[in-house]
Amino acid sequence: MEEELAPGVAVSAIVVSYNSKEALTRSLAALKASSLGEAMEILVVDCGSRDSSGQIDQEVSGVTVLRLPRHFGLTKARNIGARTAQGRFLLFLDPDIEVLPETVALLAARLDADPSVVIACPLLMDRDGRPASHIGDLPSLERLYQAWRLLVADTSRYRARQIRSARSRGDLNRCGRSAGDARTRPVFARHELL
Repeated sequence: MEEELAPGVAVSAIVVSYNSKEALTRSLAALKASSLGEAMEILVVDCGSRDSSGQIDQEVSGVTVLRLPRHFGLTKARNIGARTAQGRFLLFLDPDIEVLPETVALLAARLDADPSVVIACPLLMDRDGRPASHIGDLPSLERLYQAWRLLVADTSRYRARQIRSARSRGDLNRCGRSAGDARTRPVFARHELL
């Protein structure tokens, strides 16, 4: 089932905001200066901001604000914006990103020109006009290892609790298999986690 798109809307710019009024105002001003003009819809998904970000549509015309009661997370907010969007193309922006007037039109033209291209990203530049080498610091290998260890430990503890509970109910035999299911593989957990 193909969705109906609004005639004339080529791009839906989706900006997720949470307590970022100043940055959001600059980002929307840059979007409004886009060479696409009326062919772009601007959606702001406000994640329960406590500042006046949720009322930005009263200050900036042509902006639709989707007000969420609280912060459900970036992914959910973007999905809500995408479901509401009417454009053929979606542009996801953080409120601290300011686009040049021709950026959105160039990205849309690139996607329009080649149907095999499904995603495009502009060059990100810092305030001095230099290409940004990175936006945020990547975690160190030590930090990644620590996070992985926590994840493994939590998963193992959870699985060990499940096994102990199932054994106490008589649902598992001594090998960790479900009673009556010989195809289930044994589950091993570190002794210190039990």
